[in-house]
Amino acid sequence: MEWIISANHSIYNYNKAFEELPYIDWRQNANYQIGDKLYIYATRPTKAIEFLTEVIAINLNQSEIINDSKYWVNTDEYNKGIRQGKYVRLKLTKKLNANNLTLENLHKHGLIGNIQGPRKLIDDLGSYYPWASYIIETSNRIMQQHEKWTDFVEFAFKKEEFRNSFRKSNTLNRSYYDLFFESKETHLVAKNTSTHKSLEVYINNNISLYDFMLAHLDILSYKINENIDFYSIAESNNLKHRKLIIYYNENSNIPFNQWLFDNALALKKNIKRLEKQYSNKLDFHILTEECAINNSISSLNVFPDNFEYDNELFLAPEKFVKNNIPIYKRDRQKSINAIVHANFQCEIDNMHRTFIRKKSSIPYTEAHHLIPLSYQDYFEYSLDIEENIVSLCSNCHNEIHYGINACKLIEKPYNERKELLRKKNIEITIDKLLSFYGY
Repeated sequence: MEWIISANHSIYNYNKAFEELPYIDWRQNANYQIGDKLYIYATRPTKAIEFLTEVIAINLNQSEIINDSKYWVNTDEYNKGIRQGKYVRLKLTKKLNANNLTLENLHKHGLIGNIQGPRKLIDDLGSYYPWASYIIETSNRIMQQHEKWTDFVEFAFKKEEFRNSFRKSNTLNRSYYDLFFESKETHLVAKNTSTHKSLEVYINNNISLYDFMLAHLDILSYKINENIDFYSIAESNNLKHRKLIIYYNENSNIPFNQWLFDNALALKKNIKRLEKQYSNKLDFHILTEECAINNSISSLNVFPDNFEYDNELFLAPEKFVKNNIPIYKRDRQKSINAIVHANFQCEIDNMHRTFIRKKSSIPYTEAHHLIPLSYQDYFEYSLDIEENIVSLCSNCHNEIHYGINACKLIEKPYNERKELLRKKNIEITIDKLLSFYGY
C-alpha cells in the first residue's frame, strides 16, 4: 500500500534526522503495514513531496523507539507524542526534492484540498487516483535517474585520478550531477536528461573570467573528446553564473560514462590552466593601475589638509575591456583622499618605515584597493571609494600581492573597514575577500 503523509519542518527537523539516523520513528496515525510506501509531503514553505520511505516496523511503544529528541523544534509536540500512541518505523528510500512534486502540480493532476492527515494513493475500488499516478510516475523517473548517476559514480570514483580531482555530489536524484573541485569560481555539471547529455562549465559570478574563457576556447577544449558536437554558450542577465556547454554525441561509439569521465578530467586541467593565466593577467593589470595612480600622486605638490568619510553612495564606475581584462575608470582624487585620511602612514602598522616623496615633503605610501576593482561586478555600488582604499608602505603593498602571508595582512584593514564599507552598501565576508586574493 502507498500513502502520503505531511510533515512540518518547524515542528520536527526531519531533513536532519534522515541525514543522521538509520530510520525515523513516526507517530502511527493510520493502519500501516510492514512494506508500505509512505511519501512525505513538506508543508509551508516547501509545499512539495520531499521523501519516499518504507515501513519496516509497526506498533512500536515508547520503550522501543529511537531517541530523536534533538531534532524536535517544538518540544511540547515531542513530549505529547512520547506520552501517547504507537509508532511506525520509516526507512528512507529516496530523497525526491523534485520541483514537479509540488502541491500546485498535484492540484493540476486532480488532488483536492491540502495534505494534512495520511491519505491512501488508491480509491475504494483499488485504482490509483490521477494525482497518485502522477506521484508514482514522477518518483519512478527520479529513481531511474538516480540509478544512472549511481552507475557513473561507481564507475568514476573507483579510479584514483578522478577521486583526487572531484568530490562526490549530493544531487544524485536529479537530471544533473555536480563535479565540484577546489576552484572558487568554477565547477562542472554533468547533465543526463531526456533531451540531451552534456558537460557544462559553470563560472560563478565572475563575468570577466567567463569572457576570458570564451576568448580562449582553444585552450579550454584541449584534448577534449573528438565526438563533441559543438559548444553552446548560455547567456544570463544576472551575476549568479555563466556557463559553457559541451554536448555528447548520441551516435558516439564511446559510452556516456567514459565520455564524461575523460572530458571532466581534461576540462579540469584546462580550466586550471586558464584560471592561472587569467589570474596572472589580472594581477599584472591591477598592479600596473596601482603604480600609475601612485606615480601620479608623487607628482603632486599640494595635498588636501584633511579628509573625512561621508555617507554619499556612488554607483559602479564605468567599465571597458582590454585584452579580455575588465578595466574600471578610477578617480585619482579618491586615492589621494584615502592617503591623507591615513595621515601618510602604513595602515598595516603605522610604525613601518616610509620615506619622503621626491617631488614633495610628503611621506611615501601607496594606495591599494582592499576589495580589488576587478571584482566590481559583484557589487552594485562603487569600490573606488576612500573607505575601500588603504594606505600602505611599499613593503606591505608588495607582500599583499606576492607574499606568502598576504592573507594575514589583509585581515587587519578588513576588520577596520568592514563597517565603513557596509555603510556604503558594500558587504563582504573575510572568506570571500581572501578568495579574491587566491586563498
